[in-house]
Amino acid sequence: MKITLIILFLISKTLVTFSQTFQFEYDAAGNRINRHPVPAKQSQQNPEEQKAGNITIKVFPNPTMDFIKVEIEGLPKDSKVKVEMIDLQGVRFYNDESNNTLYNLDLSRKSAGVYLLNIFIDGKPTYWKIIKE
Repeated sequence: MKITLIILFLISKTLVTFSQTFQFEYDAAGNRINRHPVPAKQSQQNPEEQKAGNITIKVFPNPTMDFIKVEIEGLPKDSKVKVEMIDLQGVRFYNDESNNTLYNLDLSRKSAGVYLLNIFIDGKPTYWKIIKE
């Protein structure tokens, strides 16, 4: 019985160690033409995206050690943007209201944990969960 448990543990550990994600390329007809393995750490560096009409919001890297970068594409010039970061106790430690399209949020002085990033564009909210390692 002990040997079976040890073997199952070793197999599961091997599967987790060698797990990868893949990035695919497609032609115009939708056929897959190429496959690239992406190391697990790099795949977490890819921007997370949310779309709101013609506006695209990218937040990366997540999880992070120090900085979070926010990029807003397709923002009309007269739009108002509000960016705020809140910890899980509800304390707001970052608040900016402007029409910027690029933000670098410094989390280097914050302890490891989960934080909430709220982005409002003309009053319409998008919500993000940010993990600080």
